[in-house]
Amino acid sequence: MPLVRPDQNFPVQMGRALRVLGMSHQEMGELLTASRKTVGRWVGGRAEPGQHQLAKLVQVLYPKDPVLATELAGQMGVTIADHGPKAAPSAPGPAAVAPSPPRPFPPIPLLAESVVCAAIEVLRVEPQVARDVLRAAIGRARAMGLTLEELDDALTPKGAGAGAAQVRAVQRKGRTKVAEA
Repeated sequence: MPLVRPDQNFPVQMGRALRVLGMSHQEMGELLTASRKTVGRWVGGRAEPGQHQLAKLVQVLYPKDPVLATELAGQMGVTIADHGPKAAPSAPGPAAVAPSPPRPFPPIPLLAESVVCAAIEVLRVEPQVARDVLRAAIGRARAMGLTLEELDDALTPKGAGAGAAQVRAVQRKGRTKVAEA
């Protein structure tokens, strides 16, 4: 099988796939007939998988994270539909989403840290607490099939200026709780 020539996002996508599937490098290697070290090289961007290995990963990943599976399929230059019903079982929700364009700068981890900082400012908590809260909220939204845009729209208060007032109220509560502790 020919090698896949992934873009610069591939190592990040492989790391995300490991987390979504809850697998170690060893387990991923067993699934894709590769060694633990080879999986580590994929995640580190130092090696490239075979097309059959990436196709297998897309098939296993699709039920748990269709967006990431679609992004990885894009690494092969194919769509989810090209892999037949095994890769894309009939799942509720919209059809496969086109992969987002690569972000050369700022990198995704920097953007994610900025989101955490915004949560810290509002909640006035330790960074790890804010990360845990965000992961839980995003995980619940994903489990219910909500996009971040839909979630944001649902959380946006109706009426002009209400958002700023709510933020100030949360900040006041946070200061009160910190003072009581």
